[in-house]
Amino acid sequence: MRVICHLVEDRLLDSDDLLGAVSDAVAQLTGSWALVVLDARTGRMVAAAHRSPLLAARSAAGIFLASDISAIGDWVDEFHILADGDVVEVTNDLVWTNSGIPAVVPAPIPRPPRPHFSLTVEADDHMAAEIREQPEAAARLLEEVGGRIATGELWNDLGLPRFDRMRVVACGTSLNAGEVIGSALSRLGGLGHSSVVASEAAGSVVEPGTLTVMISQSGETADVLRALEEGPQGSPVLALVNNVHSTLGRKVDAVLSCAAGPEIGVAATKTFVCQVIVGTGLVISALVASGRMDVARAHRLVNDLYLIPEQLAEAAAAARALLPPLVEEVRGAKGFLFLGRGAGVAYAAEGALKLKEITYRWAEAYPAGELKHGPLALVEEGTPVIVIDDDDHRLAGNIAEVRARGGRIITIGRPGSSVEVPLSLAAPCGPLAAVVPLQMLALGLAVELGFDADKPRNLAKSVTVD
Repeated sequence: MRVICHLVEDRLLDSDDLLGAVSDAVAQLTGSWALVVLDARTGRMVAAAHRSPLLAARSAAGIFLASDISAIGDWVDEFHILADGDVVEVTNDLVWTNSGIPAVVPAPIPRPPRPHFSLTVEADDHMAAEIREQPEAAARLLEEVGGRIATGELWNDLGLPRFDRMRVVACGTSLNAGEVIGSALSRLGGLGHSSVVASEAAGSVVEPGTLTVMISQSGETADVLRALEEGPQGSPVLALVNNVHSTLGRKVDAVLSCAAGPEIGVAATKTFVCQVIVGTGLVISALVASGRMDVARAHRLVNDLYLIPEQLAEAAAAARALLPPLVEEVRGAKGFLFLGRGAGVAYAAEGALKLKEITYRWAEAYPAGELKHGPLALVEEGTPVIVIDDDDHRLAGNIAEVRARGGRIITIGRPGSSVEVPLSLAAPCGPLAAVVPLQMLALGLAVELGFDADKPRNLAKSVTVD
């Protein structure tokens, strides 16, 4: 940033035109940036953006610059988004340029509806509040999209071509959600899917007939945007985001909102749940629209989706009652294993990620069948092993192997588990309710250890650098 300041300063030695100075300075930059330059002598301000989110808004309350509309939504009714290369002088009006050439101010975008959820919780209690909000978030999302799934409308309204396989590109929690969505496509429709870590997407091959689904809660994830820019062309791209006006949402062929509402805690919770629900609904809708699933079956699956809010609430109640002594028991553990089979594998991965993010303990997730291929060597007396038990008959043998080595088994799922959660073996998105105890286990342990779960060290809510 100091280099940028000096570049602007050098140009101001020859002219007092701040707009021109910033335009000349950013023309020499590579990479991504969103910046506002203030001239302390004159009070003039100039904003610039490239491959990074920045929006400008004007109202009776003043002129605003922010990276996200949620930061200024209380004061403005509409906003403008800076495109790559835009440089804007902020005066009583917005003087818009691009690459040093005067440009037309882009059309204003109406501010989205006010959040459905309160942001007035204690500053260090956002994650806990967002976990509690999940049943309501799921119910609201299903009310919005549920009636359009079995008819095929949810898919048809996107205007995308028929596809024969799905490629998910995402990072972190969104990658886990994408694996659930892709698995639903294979399980329900017999179509192939693959998951690609966005930062490693360069050079990947996309076969004909592939739909690429890029998932990012913020829509500003740098690795995902880089994968979009540098990845193979020709495949239609759908973005699944929590902000349809984000950079990713504007650059793809179609966009679908997970409509989770604002999420402040760095560790994703309700956004994961909403991504899974709307993504699974999309899969069902696409299968109906392409004639691969009959409407009657789709309606049965949608009815299963409508059970999710109640299942999430029941899982939260069970976790509140049963987790505290388990958290106390494992608080001294330095490492954790998370296991699952089939549809439970992605949820095991999400549980491990949550624990790592906010407790700073090592946690690894594996398909339970991989135990004897390496992970079993990590198990010793007292090692906590969390199992997503969705009644797969093969899990009993895996659990016995761990118990024989002295591991501390904590099962989440079917009746008789350490924490029972309502599961439907026919549920289109697998054991989704199991994610609530996993989130609460991580949160409970973080609190026991004295850590701020909302702001885990070294992490940020929106990863805008790669």
